[in-house]
Amino acid sequence: MASVSFNFKTIATLLILGGCSAFGAYATIGTGLRTGLFAALRKGAGPKVAAESKRYLAGPEPYKTTFTGLPFIDNQLCTLVGFFTVLLDGPKTLDVSLVSWYLFTQLLAGWILVSLEGLRQGNQGRIVSRTGTLGFIFQIITFTVAVPIWLIIHVLTSPLSQSTPSANALAIDVQDLYILPKVVFSAFVLPGFLMFLPSPDYVSATAHYNWQAVWQVFPVAQSIYHWFYKRTTALIDFKSSKAPEQLNEIYRFVLILSFVPQTALLVLAATPAHLVPHAVESFIPGITQGIVSQIDITKAFIPDLPWDLPIVHGAEGVDAVSVSVLVKQVKMFLQWDIYCGGLALLTWSAFVYSAALPGKAFLSTTLPKALWATVFGGPVGAATLLLWDRDTAVRERSTVAKPVVTVKGGEKKKKVAL
Repeated sequence: MASVSFNFKTIATLLILGGCSAFGAYATIGTGLRTGLFAALRKGAGPKVAAESKRYLAGPEPYKTTFTGLPFIDNQLCTLVGFFTVLLDGPKTLDVSLVSWYLFTQLLAGWILVSLEGLRQGNQGRIVSRTGTLGFIFQIITFTVAVPIWLIIHVLTSPLSQSTPSANALAIDVQDLYILPKVVFSAFVLPGFLMFLPSPDYVSATAHYNWQAVWQVFPVAQSIYHWFYKRTTALIDFKSSKAPEQLNEIYRFVLILSFVPQTALLVLAATPAHLVPHAVESFIPGITQGIVSQIDITKAFIPDLPWDLPIVHGAEGVDAVSVSVLVKQVKMFLQWDIYCGGLALLTWSAFVYSAALPGKAFLSTTLPKALWATVFGGPVGAATLLLWDRDTAVRERSTVAKPVVTVKGGEKKKKVAL
């Protein structure tokens, strides 16, 4: 375990991370239990319902309830599929659809940051390098509960959370950087996009449920794909690869994921319908009444307070009224899930940024940068900027021009990104 200095900054960071996890648990799991959301979902596809009798509220028929043939795994998958089917197939307004895609991109961006951190040389052999296990856990107990706990472990055990980490500790094997975009696309992006396709208009009901189930296990799938790619690309010569540029490309992609959806949604939500230029209305017919007039800042970004949500009525049935209520509760669940988890990532990134750059004034430099980036890119976008700046500053002050890492058991050298 790394030596931890329990100063004010460290204690404050740990308290905020713990608060994100605790409040996130209340706003998601606690609220789902209190309002009857989970009870309504379990009634249709819970573990106590026989496979042949399971049904997904608002989902297309025929229902797919057997995915692996293993009852324990299938029951868990049915629970998760039932939850997302309400969001994907239930009666919903435009704000629910847009917010769903926005949250999906924020989760993807956050997951890439977590994956990068697990690949850093200074974290190898430590608990925080087991990001596949972390992802599997947060798919069960939520992103907002698991990620802050993982970040607490990082603060307490990783040398990267200590003052002035070395460039070698921050480094990432260039082969891993080459692999990461491919495995993230295969495990997260592709099944995620396909599960959003309407059924039965674009995909069959069976395919719709299959893609949902495949996406639910993306952390495990990514670990498997990474293992496979690592071995199939072992003979590729990466000597000509410019490792820092590859890392920068990944950071740029994460910033696009964070800033473009958030800024676009912010513009749509903040623009009054009467201010939409006539030229835009002519180019995109119906944008004023069909989009701009249906969404505002509150609907787009501000979730309901968890203690204000009503108890779900008609939980014993599957009528349209109860499903429409469930859609709103699922939206709120995911908003708090991503917001609290994203705030935890931002808090942690500010901590490691300050640790690596102790000369930077937090209130006059770090905080303003984090605030403006959060407005336009969300907390994950702000976290990305801080981590990128941290990496760049550490690399520039490093006196090692081309660092290498010796692989155990041999003389082979690998270039790493600093």
